[in-house]
Amino acid sequence: MAANELIYTGEVSEEGELRITNRRGFNLDLKTFFSGKKVKISLKQYRKSRSNKQNGYYHACCVPMVLDGLINAGFERSSLNNEVVHEMLKQKFLTQTLNNELGEFVTVTKSTSELTTTEFMDYIADIQQWGSDFLGIYIPEPNEQSTLNFE
Repeated sequence: MAANELIYTGEVSEEGELRITNRRGFNLDLKTFFSGKKVKISLKQYRKSRSNKQNGYYHACCVPMVLDGLINAGFERSSLNNEVVHEMLKQKFLTQTLNNELGEFVTVTKSTSELTTTEFMDYIADIQQWGSDFLGIYIPEPNEQSTLNFE
């Protein structure tokens, strides 16, 4: 949260009334940070973002397993690391093309931190399927016990 930004949650009633979850804190912050100033108000629908557990599983399991799968598939080890693989996966599964009436377009890639818990589960499922189909690897589910074999 930026110094000039407040983020609170609330709910809009059927009558269109905004009910802020922590109204006292909201009013105190309004007075503290914005008293006597013009403000811009922006509302968006609340969405629960991906969890810390999901993020940990992704970075500790999915990304390293894809990295190993890419190396085993012949990709140059020296050009790969976890961050490169993370960016590659985002580009492969989280890009969308935006266009205007003139036919101009631009491709953007979502950040994984913008994903809801459900969207993040879908992202991981896409990676698991792609890893299986194209890299011949099996990425276990987060709650699945895995055995490591060292030769």
